[in-house]
Amino acid sequence: MNHKPFRVIQIDHVEFFVPDQYEAAAWYQRTLGLEIVPDYEQ
Repeated sequence: MNHKPFRVIQIDHVEFFVPDQYEAAAWYQRTLGLEIVPDYEQ
């Protein structure tokens, strides 16, 4: 079987429900380097 590597070109939208959104945001910042966009924080 010939496996091609999985590559992500762009992510449009991902939604997770978590008990503490700021704890989750801190994980995303530490792990992926993402930050909250102030205009969309709420």
